[in-house]
Amino acid sequence: MKIEEMDEKFIKFSEVNNTKPEINEHVLSTGEKSYSLVIKDFLKYPDEFSSLLASFPHFKNEKEFTGRPGKSFLFNPSNFPKLTFFIRKSLFEHFKINLECISLYTNCFSGIMDTHRIPPHTDMDEPYNLPIGPHLVSNLGLTKNFKGGTSFWTFMKKRGIIDMNIEEINQYYFQMNEINHSDNRINQWENTDDDGEWKLEYYVSWGYNDLVVYSPTLFHQPYFKKDWFLDDDRFSLASFYTIKTEDIDKMPPELRADAYDIWKKFEICKLVNYYF
Repeated sequence: MKIEEMDEKFIKFSEVNNTKPEINEHVLSTGEKSYSLVIKDFLKYPDEFSSLLASFPHFKNEKEFTGRPGKSFLFNPSNFPKLTFFIRKSLFEHFKINLECISLYTNCFSGIMDTHRIPPHTDMDEPYNLPIGPHLVSNLGLTKNFKGGTSFWTFMKKRGIIDMNIEEINQYYFQMNEINHSDNRINQWENTDDDGEWKLEYYVSWGYNDLVVYSPTLFHQPYFKKDWFLDDDRFSLASFYTIKTEDIDKMPPELRADAYDIWKKFEICKLVNYYF
């Protein structure tokens, strides 16, 4: 397939069907709250879109890809604005600001695959570079009869690195480094159990053609059981977004007022160091 033909089909099949979200509140064992946004029946042509993405050449992720085993297809950054327009336009309705995509790829997991024991992680592991982002994460489910979703955790009773002090951050990195440098390859997916400082708080269920959005600050990992995806893969499109300070400065007062509540729920004010 020629690149021009691929782009044309991508744009056509990514036509949005629904933008009405469910905003879910999750109460943690610590008493704190986290939030997720789910848009069901997101695309008008999910079958065609899923088949198109599945036809792209996927590469096998190696051990250094600690958050995602299996296979992936990485999109060219120069195409991010065009290829994520359908998501960014839909999320503008709720977050009231332009989002800039900084990463876009497919995830392709199965119950049986070369992997290693992967603890929950955040998508923002550098607490001193908050303005760089990402500031929002989305996943689009592309497997029919999709089961599971994304599980969310606390480590040392903290939702993510952004809530930790320096001693807790060092302890988290120490544990991650031990795991990443150990020889612990396995050939099937394993969900993390409540173990030591890790505690499973909740999981967000998402299915075929569901768009799920959450804060990158939260400890999370894929949630599925090894016998769920033996015939079909757990296939999804992941995208990561940042918010530029200059775009915040350009926001009309009425949009800022509308955005305040959802920005607070999704930790955006804290991430971009901007409070209305």
